[in-house]
Amino acid sequence: MAARPRKKEYRHLPDYLFFDKDRGVYKFTLITGKKKTLGSDRVMAIAIAREYNLRMRPENTPSIDSLIRESGGLNGEAHPVF
Repeated sequence: MAARPRKKEYRHLPDYLFFDKDRGVYKFTLITGKKKTLGSDRVMAIAIAREYNLRMRPENTPSIDSLIRESGGLNGEAHPVF
């Protein structure tokens, strides 16, 4: 069964980051399952969550190598179509 989709007001947040309305802070779930408070600054919380997800959850983000493989080139032999 699929997870419930996020509310419209929270869809802009990165994965594993959510806003705690009761306390007015952003919380983030680490790969260990622990939840960390990132403070009340929305811009800083989003930046931290994106950087953490890029470093610690690389399987969820597309990389240059995966995009090259999907386009048909492994060693740069595929040429772009003009």
